[in-house]
Parts: sequence; structure tokens; C-alpha cells
Amino acid sequence: MSLQPLPASADSYFELYRGRTLLVALLGPHVLTESQVDQVMLDVADLVQNEINILLVSDCSSHVGNSARRVADRIAPEIDEIVLISNRGGITDRDGRLVPLLTQVSIERILRGEHKQVPPASDDVREELEQVISLLPQIGKVTMIGPGGLRDEILSWRGSGTMFVDTEQLTLAPLTEREYPIFREIYATYVAEGKFRDRLPTELEHAARCHRLLKAKNSPLAGFSLLEHEPPWMEFCVWWAEYRRDGFGRRVLDAAKQLARAADRRLYSLSLIPDAIETLEKNGFRNLGRLSVARRDATSSLPLSLRNYDTTQRDPIFLVLEGETRCKSS
Repeated sequence: MSLQPLPASADSYFELYRGRTLLVALLGPHVLTESQVDQVMLDVADLVQNEINILLVSDCSSHVGNSARRVADRIAPEIDEIVLISNRGGITDRDGRLVPLLTQVSIERILRGEHKQVPPASDDVREELEQVISLLPQIGKVTMIGPGGLRDEILSWRGSGTMFVDTEQLTLAPLTEREYPIFREIYATYVAEGKFRDRLPTELEHAARCHRLLKAKNSPLAGFSLLEHEPPWMEFCVWWAEYRRDGFGRRVLDAAKQLARAADRRLYSLSLIPDAIETLEKNGFRNLGRLSVARRDATSSLPLSLRNYDTTQRDPIFLVLEGETRCKSS
């Protein structure tokens, strides 16, 4: 199966949700305009036509949490996600930018006024966040979006608002066949943003076959590939995540390190992304500097892929996880 970096079709995303149930709640419908409500209804109709079940709750924000909980109490296992729609559209940071993902730990810090990136919650935001945190143990995934974002929430891996997740309900698993088009789109996006290098089709296929997704139910949140090279080396690569704070990046890296230990391999990574490098360093990786320099004194002990890596086109930082396997480099 040849993998090309092409956008995923709408049907690829719909396939992840077909037969599932979304509880869609309008927060404060009295403040939504008629055209905004019409847009929500059009999006609902589109989702229903694509075999996605919708439970629609129209209530004021002070009661919607109770309404959603009553529904969740009865059919929680059948609900894939609760979607809260309001003009707020999500939670913003201190610079006014939308925060794409928050864990229950993040919510608690916001409520205590201790979150470094998100300002202390106003009374109405506090009320909504308290509702969210009460729903997460039952549902595992709650999303807050604007009135025009319901369809985009389904048809984009980045979503359109703020997703809240219960980290105890996250799953990590290899890509399924129906997730391959979405993987291609994610990879193409990161290449366009200069975060990933453009790989040959055969390289990309190999990375996909070795890729694992961290998901909140059916929503991809992060992913990484582990590529085996000559013993004892294993490469941690194609690492993407919209959120790495509050222990989220550590959760992904701990999973990768556990898999490397099970295979008795020594883990390394290449990166040019400052925050990714910082996260790797905080989680046990030693920064050996630019690959072009680091390999001069260790050429014989490195895998062929690193010895032949063209650093004239891209010269990434070379990081090695030490002390995690029984193997020693030769």
C-alpha cells in the first residue's frame, strides 16, 4: 500500500464516527442568532445523513450539565462524545489563542488559577469547566466549539474548538486501515509546517506501518513511529501532538520507551522542533547536538540510516535515550 501525503477525504473521517452517538448541547441558545442555530441544524442533518447518531439538547448553560449527565447516566457506553456549542467556541490562553486540548489536570489548574498558559476562569467559564470535569469520568471526551464548528469537529483531526479528555481513558494502538488516510493528512500538514521532513513513499509507508496513535475514543490526539535499525538501535520519529503539557508528552514518551525496552533496543530521535527537543530532554534523552557533528566521533556505532543521512539538506539535533535497555552500542 503506497502512502502519499494527500488530504483525507470527508468519508475517511465520517467512517470513524458512523454508528456512534454524539450528544450535542447548545449552551445558552437564547444568545445564539437564528442563522447560527440554522447552521448547527444543517451540520446535524449532514452528520445524520452520514449515519452518525445525534442527541440534541437545547438548554441554558446552568442546566445543560445536569441534562447531559442524566442522559449519560442512562446510555453512557453508547455516547462517543459530548459536544458543547456556544459563542465562546472553546477555552483561550493568555494571548487569546484557542487551546486545542485540555486534560482533567489542566482543568483543575485553571479552576485553581494556577495554569501557566490559561488565565483564571471567569464565573461563566468556571461553571462550564466544572460541568465538563464532572462529565469526563463517564464519557471520557467532551468538546467545546462555536456554532459553526460541528461539521469541522468531525472532518478535521485538529478539530475546531477545545477538546477535554480523561487521560485514564486514552488508548494507544497501531493504525487501523481506515486511519491511514488521516495519518497521511497529518503527515502532510507537518511537512508543510516544516516540522517533518518529506519522506519517499516507501519510507512513509514503513513509518505508517510502525505508527501508533494515542486516541480519546476515536479521536487521534498524538502519534509516533518506532523504526527498527541495526541492533541495538530504534528510532523514535513521526512524533506529533497538539499538546505536550501537564504530563501529556511524557505519557507518549513513556509508551515509546516501554516498547523499546520490550524489544531490547536503544532509542534515539532526530528533531528540529525546539519544544519537542525540550520535551525529549526532560524525559531522559541526551542532546548530542547537530547530527553532522555528533556522528563524526561515533560513525562506526551508528545505524546505516544515520551514517548516510544527508545533513546538507537537513541537519537535525541528535538525541539518545540512555540507560533504558540492556544493549550497548558497539
